[in-house]
Amino acid sequence: MTASYQIWLCDKHGAQVADITDRIEDAEWARVRGDVGMVTATLPLSFDRRLFEIDGRLEFWRTPETGYSPQLVEHGFIRNIDYDTNKAGEIVYHISGPGRNSLLAWRCVWPVINLFWANLSTDYIDNVMKQGVRNNLMGTGQTPSYRDISTAAAAAAQGFTFACEANLALGTTAGQLGPGTTGRNLLALLQELSDSSKTYLALAGTAAVHIFFDIEIIDNIWTFRTYRDQLGVDHSSDSGQSVLIGLEYGNLQIPLLRKDYTREITYAYSCWAAQGAGVTSGLFGLGSA
Repeated sequence: MTASYQIWLCDKHGAQVADITDRIEDAEWARVRGDVGMVTATLPLSFDRRLFEIDGRLEFWRTPETGYSPQLVEHGFIRNIDYDTNKAGEIVYHISGPGRNSLLAWRCVWPVINLFWANLSTDYIDNVMKQGVRNNLMGTGQTPSYRDISTAAAAAAQGFTFACEANLALGTTAGQLGPGTTGRNLLALLQELSDSSKTYLALAGTAAVHIFFDIEIIDNIWTFRTYRDQLGVDHSSDSGQSVLIGLEYGNLQIPLLRKDYTREITYAYSCWAAQGAGVTSGLFGLGSA
C-alpha cells in the first residue's frame, strides 16, 4: 500500500476553499529543524485566481494507507503569487510562502524587566522557551491583549487556536529571559536557546540535553512544544547518515535560489534614560545590507 495526499487551498482565516489535489502541476513543502520552512504549489492559468489570498494557507494532508485517517503534515502561509512558466512553456500560477513556524518569526520578544510586564525568568531552557512564547503569543495577564492570539476572539480572527504545552523541565541546562533578550526576534531567540542547551551550565549537575522545538497542529489547534530528541531522522552532513541532494546526483531538478529580504534590518529604534531623566529615543541607520 502507498500513501496518498490531499492539498487544500484555504483563506486567511483557515477555512478550506478548494481541494486543489487534482489541479496542481506540482507542490511541495519543506520542514526545517528549528526554522520556518516553506510551501509551494503550481496551478494552471485557468484556475480561479480570486481564491488566492495573501496570508491564505496551503494544507498538505497525508493518508498512510487505506483504512487510516488523513493527517495534517504541513500548513503554510501564502506570501507570493507569481506568474511563472512551466517546462512546456505555458504560463502558470506559482504560489509559495513560509511554513507554520513563521508565526514565531513574526514576533519580537516583549520587554522582560523586573516589575515591568514580566519578572526576570531563569529556568530550564525548554521552560524558558515556553515562557517567551507565552509572553508574546498568549494572554497570560502580563502582556497587552493585542499580543494575544489564544483567546476565543483572537482565534476567530486568526482562524486557529494557539496554545503552549505545559512546562516539562525536559532539559538539564539553564536559560534566562531578561533585559538582554528584549526586542530580540522570538524565533532567533528560540534557536539560540536550542543551540545553547548543549553547553549552558547544568541546573541539575547532569549532562546537558539538546532541546528542540516546533509548532504542532492538531484539529486546528496550534501548539508550541519542546522535545528532548530531534523530530524525524537527522540527515545532516555530520550525522553519519547524510543524504546528498544536487543536480550531480540526479535527485534535484530546476533549483531556485531566492534572496528573501523579509527580515532585513537597516534601521534600529532605541530608547534610553539616565537616572532621574526623561526618556530619549533615536533612529539609527545600520547601512545597506
